[in-house]
Amino acid sequence: MGQIFASVLAGLLQISLFALIAPALLGGKRWIKARLQRRPGPLPWQVYLDLFKLLRIHVKKQPEPTSWVFAIAPFTAFMCYALLAWAAPPFLYSGITLDIVTVVFLLGLARFILALAGMDTGTPFGGMGSSREMFINVLAEPLLVLIILTLTLQHQTTSTGLIITSFPYFSPDTFVFSFAALLFLWPALAFIAVMDNGLLPVDNPSTLLELTMIQKGLHLEYSGRNLALIEWGEAMRLTFFLTLLGDLLIPRSISDFSDLPLSILGLPVYVVKLLLGIGLLALYQITQIKLRLRWVVKPWITMLFLSAAATSLAVISIIQLPSGGK
Repeated sequence: MGQIFASVLAGLLQISLFALIAPALLGGKRWIKARLQRRPGPLPWQVYLDLFKLLRIHVKKQPEPTSWVFAIAPFTAFMCYALLAWAAPPFLYSGITLDIVTVVFLLGLARFILALAGMDTGTPFGGMGSSREMFINVLAEPLLVLIILTLTLQHQTTSTGLIITSFPYFSPDTFVFSFAALLFLWPALAFIAVMDNGLLPVDNPSTLLELTMIQKGLHLEYSGRNLALIEWGEAMRLTFFLTLLGDLLIPRSISDFSDLPLSILGLPVYVVKLLLGIGLLALYQITQIKLRLRWVVKPWITMLFLSAAATSLAVISIIQLPSGGK
């Protein structure tokens, strides 16, 4: 009973830390982007102030044509993104861990419920944003399937806790194939992170023109606490992808409370990887010009071939193992 209580407590602590640091990353990315453009920009902690202000606003009445889907979408999306903390915890690890297939389900559920809420409003911009969001989701699904298959073959498990804390299993004979598969896999996953977080050069979330919005077009009818939950959830989604991308390249040691000093030592490395991640994202955003939505198909085809190549190399590395596997 004590062990179960400790695991649950550690899991709740993971979610709390994950939720607390997520707005800082979003604010830091905006600040770095502004500084690279030689603008003052908002302070990194401005996101916390905005969320606090929105959380104080109680929404007493929802739009007339909307149903219960519109009402539950913000909280559902927030919980889906918060549970990602169990897939990529900040620096503590408990017995609660998520399967990588469950991670894809949570991401898909949050996207689906928000798309339904956008159509539920009955406004043209909400429906257009939902359509574009689902178009991007259709492109991301094949990449995710190949990435899941490659990670499973490389690590011989679907547990995210084991994937982010260990290098792919290989022998001296299969090192080249395993390393090449990782190099092909990482850009495809980075491309999915860009797609999921509204950072494609076809999306412009900072504008006031609804025709250029994709993800933000789904949020136009939300305000107050509901909008705060959505914005907070998107910050946690960005944190999850940055954590996963960093840990695939440099796995970190995640332990439980019995080895707390090791966890604390791993915290600076974790922070450095997150800072590098938001810096690269900010640099990517300011170096890309805005293009049409159909443009996204061209890099998607390239990433699809890279994912397929990574999967093929992972299969070859498994076949060439002396015992046929780990």
